[in-house]
Amino acid sequence: MPDNIDFRAHGSSEQVFLSYKTTGIQTTLIKLEMNADNLTFYSNVANGKIYLAEIVQDGFEAMSGSGFIEYMVMNTDTFDATFYIDLADCSDDILPAPSQQASISSREVYTSTFQVQTTKTDAYNYTCTVILKNSEGCEVDSKEVGFNTIAQQNYTVDQGESGADSKGTEAEQEYKDASGCSSCSGMFSLF
Repeated sequence: MPDNIDFRAHGSSEQVFLSYKTTGIQTTLIKLEMNADNLTFYSNVANGKIYLAEIVQDGFEAMSGSGFIEYMVMNTDTFDATFYIDLADCSDDILPAPSQQASISSREVYTSTFQVQTTKTDAYNYTCTVILKNSEGCEVDSKEVGFNTIAQQNYTVDQGESGADSKGTEAEQEYKDASGCSSCSGMFSLF
């Protein structure tokens, strides 16, 4: 075994660790092969509860990406565990949201959000379900969330006509008047 690899039991023969010593930052690939006949994998499978699942601002603009569903979940068991939180069973025209994972300590509360995006420009009523799953992927709780969107707003800006007089377009003149700038050029940014 090379000098920079340390493989030994720590404390008792049941706790074995492997360390690799390096003198600098490098890209390293370590291949570990072992007999898995006596290897045991432990996973904490806990119960949990969803205490809150609601839209942050009801009536957000369709297709704006400004919709958020906030949720609050709790690990109700006496040990730390991993949970998965999904936004599922959404109405048509709601884009899928990626599943989220959280390691939650015993009796601790975890809060986060899902971004909600519609594919429809009209005002509409929607529903989605927030689903809490344990580390084995089994559903332990769920809550349905209802929300509304308002129709997508269409904004137009009058670009003026070609051949405008020396005062510029009406919008440019309003900008000059409002800003108090009498020597502003005919071009200005709307954004």
